[in-house]
Amino acid sequence: MTVKKNTKKLPFIDLKQVFAVGISILFVSYLLFYQYTNKYNTNETYNVLQVGEDVKRMASHVQVGLFVNNFPEFSIYKNRFKMNCVVWFRFPVGTESLDTIDNFSFQGGTIKTKSKPIVKIIGDDVVVSYKVTVEFVAYLTFKYFPVGNHKLNIILENRAASQNELVFVGDRDNLRLSDQLLVESWSVQGKNIKTGYMKSELEENNKKMEIGHPSVVFSIKFFNKDFRRFVTLYLPLFLLIFLAVFALFTEIGSTSRGYMVGTSVPSIILYRLIINNLSPVSGELTKVDYVYFLLVFLSLFILFFHAYTLFIFRAIKDAPASVQKKKKLRLRNANKIVLYSVLLGLALFMTYITFF
Repeated sequence: MTVKKNTKKLPFIDLKQVFAVGISILFVSYLLFYQYTNKYNTNETYNVLQVGEDVKRMASHVQVGLFVNNFPEFSIYKNRFKMNCVVWFRFPVGTESLDTIDNFSFQGGTIKTKSKPIVKIIGDDVVVSYKVTVEFVAYLTFKYFPVGNHKLNIILENRAASQNELVFVGDRDNLRLSDQLLVESWSVQGKNIKTGYMKSELEENNKKMEIGHPSVVFSIKFFNKDFRRFVTLYLPLFLLIFLAVFALFTEIGSTSRGYMVGTSVPSIILYRLIINNLSPVSGELTKVDYVYFLLVFLSLFILFFHAYTLFIFRAIKDAPASVQKKKKLRLRNANKIVLYSVLLGLALFMTYITFF
C-alpha cells in the first residue's frame, strides 16, 4: 500500500516570474543608486549683460568683493537664506563718492543690518567695507530633486548709478568663504563671479528707453550630501509598489491578495503628503513627482485588475467545474500578462526618468 503525499502547488508562481521580479528589483535599485551618485548638476545660471568696451573706457571702475562669514539660515528647499558677510569696494582715490558706493543692495533680498563704512587707503586706492546681514531668496530650479547640486547666486547691484557711470569689476578671488563655513547636508564645490549690468526696458523694443545699473553675481556651487531625504522619499514608495506586485503571486480571490493590494495602493496615494512635506517650494515637477505618478498609475492598474478578477471569480462560483477551470486558466494567463506589463513599464519609465 502506497501513501500519496499531500502536496499543493502554489498557484501562479513559476521560476520565470520570480526571476523577472528579482531582475526588476535589482534594475530599479541600480537606477536609484545611479541617480544618487550621479548628482545631476542643475543649471541655475543668472547672467548679467556685458558692458561695451567704449563704455568701460569712460566709466569709473570699482572692484567689488564679498566675504561670506556664515549662513545663520540656509534652506535651499524652502528658498530661505540669511547671510552674514562683508561687502567691499576698491577704487582709485577721487573717482567715486561714498554716497554712491553706499547705495548697494541685494536682488531678492533685504539688508537687515549694515555697518557704517570702514574706509582704508591702500596706495592710490580707497577700500570701503561694510559688515552686512542680509536675508534673500535665490533663483533655483529643482527638476532633479531629491538629487542634484545647486548653484546659489547672490546678486549685488547699485541702482544709484548707471552702467555708463560706474562699472563693477572683479574675478573669482574676490569671492571668499570663511574656513568655518558649515552648511548641513551641503558642501561647497566651487565658486564664480560675473560682473556687468542689468537693464530695465521702459518701452518694448525701444533701446532709447532702457536704463541699466551695475551688478555682480556671486555664485557658490553646493554639493548635495543629503542621503536621508533620498531614502525617505524613495524607499517606502518602492516597497509599497513591490508589495502590490507580490500580490499577483497569490491566489485570485484570496484574502491575502486583497489585503496586499488594499494596503499598498492607498498607502502609495497617501504618501503624497510626505512628498509634499519634504519637497522644495517650487511649482515645477521634479524627479520624485514623476516617480510618484508612475507608481500611482501602476498601483491603480493592479488594483483595477484585482477588482476585475475578483468580480469574475465570484461570478463563476456557481458555474460548472469545467467552466470554472476554463475561466480560472484565463485569469491566470491574464495575471501573468499584468505582472510582466507592470515590471516592463516600471523598468522603461524609471530608465526614462533617470537618464532624460
